[in-house]
Amino acid sequence: MKIINIPEGITSISDYCFSECDSLETVVLPSTVESIGEFAFQYCTKLMSIKLPSGVKEIGFAAFTSCNLLKEITIPETVISIGQLAFNRCVELLKIAILSPDVKIEKDAFRKCGLAIIYAHDGSTGAAYAKTNKMPLVILK
Repeated sequence: MKIINIPEGITSISDYCFSECDSLETVVLPSTVESIGEFAFQYCTKLMSIKLPSGVKEIGFAAFTSCNLLKEITIPETVISIGQLAFNRCVELLKIAILSPDVKIEKDAFRKCGLAIIYAHDGSTGAAYAKTNKMPLVILK
């Protein structure tokens, strides 16, 4: 299975839902999704594309750990919490846009994303996370 198109009306992606789907390349989430559970997409090693809809509020613990081919992610303004290790070991992740100014970012949410640049608003928790973790930062206007 290379592409998953989640139907409209689904509000959460449950814990471990697509964990270790190692052929999964693209996920299309509906606007109704509000939460992504723990380990939901961990070890989806070929996942290249997922767009988080503006209704998402929570990204769970290790939700995207080891999604090795994921190149960019935009965290919508609606997100209030990014779980610990949420994007851990996403080694190809280059761009992390954090649009929410006061999202709670748990410890090591972007651990071992060595090439990543965080894009965040000045004075936001995203900017503070980048500075604390010595990650490159671009201030959004």
